[in-house]
Amino acid sequence: MSRAKAGGKYVHAFFHAGWSSWSRDIEADVYGDKAVMEFLSEDFVNLRIDVENQSARSALNGDVQDAPVVWILDPEASPKDRLLVQIGQYCLAPDFISRLKRVKPEHERLKKARVAFSERREDPAVCVELGLAALNFDRMGEAEPCLEFALRCQADRSSPVALDAMWGLAVINSGNRPRESRVMLDRLLIADSGNRGGRADNALLLKLRLTTDLSTAEVRSALQNIVERYPGTDGAFEAMFLLAASFANRDGEFAMARHWLERLAKETPDGVWAPRVKLALGVLERNEQGAAAGERKR
Repeated sequence: MSRAKAGGKYVHAFFHAGWSSWSRDIEADVYGDKAVMEFLSEDFVNLRIDVENQSARSALNGDVQDAPVVWILDPEASPKDRLLVQIGQYCLAPDFISRLKRVKPEHERLKKARVAFSERREDPAVCVELGLAALNFDRMGEAEPCLEFALRCQADRSSPVALDAMWGLAVINSGNRPRESRVMLDRLLIADSGNRGGRADNALLLKLRLTTDLSTAEVRSALQNIVERYPGTDGAFEAMFLLAASFANRDGEFAMARHWLERLAKETPDGVWAPRVKLALGVLERNEQGAAAGERKR
């Protein structure tokens, strides 16, 4: 912590466990990626700790759970406030780098928002800014009251402040209160029907994620609707990637997976999607080769 603080860096801690398939996969696919390791060596003080080492875990922020996980910590904060990012699900190496690259600018945004809130806590725009900034680090207890206050102050539900507040509250509720999240998303979609506020594409995508009783065909149709309805948006790009994934593991449907990945590559030649698409095309090629080999054996 002292070394990170002195160097103006964050602490990256990987709690690994040999018995965990998630831990082994992250070790191979993320930490085995040269670009990931180069990035970590430049911007973080890095720790690799056995998950059984409870004393080290407790010393970092007081947490004594025994599950493997990746933590990003703020060395300048008190132990209970140090944890900024927690990664406990599998992700691709490009997504891992993308998330960690956002830590510093998002943390700076959070600190500035807190200062502004301390000075103008009755300002709805200030409240929604703090709410969204806190939400980036899953600080729901800090985010939710700010967003609720900002929304209550907005008579015009199509205003940028209202749309941002509704989006933030929908994201918060999507974890443990999916019904409330869907209600908020419906309100947002009505208020931002033309996507002029830039929230409708992601709102429709989140609503689809919360709908669990759809067939594969219905999910694909809904994703295609997002692509066609909101071209050129983040939601449309994410929908293309999900469409490709829905075809990528099914023999006989590989051509459709390739179609969506190549379309996504064409529409997003640079930025965060390029490495994800490149990696996904590699996985698809291996799936195609495996299916062809299986067919020859038969």
